This record gives sequence, structure tokens and C-alpha cells, in this order.
Amino acid sequence: MKIGVALPSLVPAAGREELLGWAREAETAGFSSLAVGDRLVYDSHEPLVALAAAAAVTDRIGLLTNVIVLPWRLNAAVTAKQLATIQTLSGGRLSVGVGVGGREDDFRLGGSDRSERGRSFDSMLEAMLRVWRGEDEERAKVGPRLSGAPRLLIGGSSPSTYRRVARYADGWTVGVGTIEQLRSGVERLREAWKREGREGAPRIVAVHYFALGAGASSIAGEYLRNYYAFLGPVADRIAALAATDADAIRALIPAYSEAGVDELFFYPTSAAMAQLRALAETVL
Repeated sequence: MKIGVALPSLVPAAGREELLGWAREAETAGFSSLAVGDRLVYDSHEPLVALAAAAAVTDRIGLLTNVIVLPWRLNAAVTAKQLATIQTLSGGRLSVGVGVGGREDDFRLGGSDRSERGRSFDSMLEAMLRVWRGEDEERAKVGPRLSGAPRLLIGGSSPSTYRRVARYADGWTVGVGTIEQLRSGVERLREAWKREGREGAPRIVAVHYFALGAGASSIAGEYLRNYYAFLGPVADRIAALAATDADAIRALIPAYSEAGVDELFFYPTSAAMAQLRALAETVL
């Protein structure tokens, strides 16, 4: 199982030095990939811009949107062009994770109807794929031309998610949850994969929040309760899942691997560079 790490692009107050320094050091340390998440109404960086910046200061490390929310991006051709640009400028290192989203404020300011998000997602995704494939004369002119489209992952945990993964994607990206929930999802995904007649196995990516060092539990708890405040009491349960010491982090690796995960991403709850260095010492 590969070990990746997220950029601190969703951590408030993270700036140029944190994001670019984090990207450079993550590659040097030997992490497999860098990931970015997506929020609109939050003190965070726009994920495609942040990932393009990371691509510019690295040469080998993989890049993943995990995930970008399609329904409130509204224009499939523009989004496809942005992602194709990152794929080209990074030398083919991009994987694209996409999701339906669910935060009411993001949808409201994004100008999209949250109640129609499933239908909007399907429409956006199909239109993006048509652009990348150049399925007609007009779409074929949307550059940059790709020698190979980004690998596609779809996030979520509903029955429709597994159907979408099996129909459109290379794999599944798993949200925050327990190992038991992960195992159940992997089983459902593999069943959907077989029903669609897909060969091989889907790529499976998972995420886990972490903090290390003095005050790690407080750092993780404060950040996660703020980030997931819209979920009410569920935010406390998410905060309780964070790994806040080296032994807990090391124990996650065989657990996720045995559950079928191909690449595990550790998501920071602090943008301090010391967090990345401590994580590298722990898992690499």
C-alpha cells in the first residue's frame, strides 16, 4: 500500500510557504502523492490552483484532487480544461477524485441546487469525459491535448456511488469513517464492479486525519470540530477518529492495507512543517 499526504490547503492560515514547502518536502521524503480537498465557503485555498502550484515545484510525486465537488462548478468544459492543464504541466501525474458534495453553504454560493446534486454530478462528469475523449469536432478543440486522461476516482458511500465508480471510473476514494465501514464499502464496490463486467480491480484510496507532537489531540480536535461543524454532533465522532500519536498512525497502515486500500492519504490538521516531518519519520 502506498502512503500519500494531503497539502494543508484546507487548514486556515496556511500560506505560500506552508503549501509550497510542504509539496517539496513531501516529494523529498518519499510520499507517493499529494492530495487537495475542496471547500468554497471556508478559509481554504482553491484546490486546482493549489495543485497546479504543487505541480510546479515538484517533479515526481503524484497529484490527486480528493475530491473536487462537481455540481457547483457548473461548467464541465472549463473544469475539464483546468484538469487537463494540470495533467499536462505535471507530466501526467494527476489523478482526479470527484464527488457530489453536500454542504448547503457551498452550494448556495456556488450557484447550484443542492437537491439536484446527484443529477448535476452525472451530467458534469459525462460532459467532462466527452471533452477529454474529444467526442466531436468542437470538443476535440478544447486543449491542451492529452496523451492520456487523468485517472478518475469517485467519492461517496451511497449505492449510486458504487454504480458510478463501476460505470465511469478507475476507482473509489473513501471518505472519513471506520475500518468496518471501509470493508463494507469495498465489498459493495467489488460487487458493482463485477455487475458492470469490469476487468481487474478498482483502485481504492482512503484518508485519515492526523496530528503529532505536543498538544496533538487538541490540535486535531479543534480543527475537525470547526471544519465539520455543519454536521453537529457527528463532528465530535470524526474528531475522535484522528490519529494523534505515532503508534496509532503505524497501526493504521496494516488495517487499511488488509481492508483493500491501495493508497492511504494522511490529512493534516495543522499546516506546521513539523507535522509533515514527524509523519514522514513515523510512516516512511
